[in-house]
Amino acid sequence: MDDQLDHWRVVLARHEAQGFKVWSGADFRKGDFVQYRGTWYEVLRVNAKSLTIPHTHASVGRDVVRKDDGYPGGTWTAGYADGITGRMSPEEMRERPANRTREAED
Repeated sequence: MDDQLDHWRVVLARHEAQGFKVWSGADFRKGDFVQYRGTWYEVLRVNAKSLTIPHTHASVGRDVVRKDDGYPGGTWTAGYADGITGRMSPEEMRERPANRTREAED
C-alpha cells in the first residue's frame, strides 16, 4: 500500500510541476470566489472535501454569482476534484467589470 501511495505522490508532483493544479481547502477562505464549471461563485463555506457555494437557477448564463444577488435559492457543493478551475480573492473580484453574462464576453 505504501508503494502505491508513493507512486501516486510522484505522479501528482510531476503533474503539478507541469502546471496542473490540485485544489484543496488550503486554497480558499470564506468570501473568496471559485471558478466552478465556467462560472465564478462566492465561497460560503470551506469544507474538507468541497466548497459550499450559492445556487439558484437564475444564475444560468451569469459570469459571477454572489450570495446576496437577491435570487431565491439554496447552496451547492463544489468538490475540489470536480470542475474547479480558478480562485480569486474578494479584492480581485471587485476589480473585475460588473456582473455580465457569458454571451457578452464572446
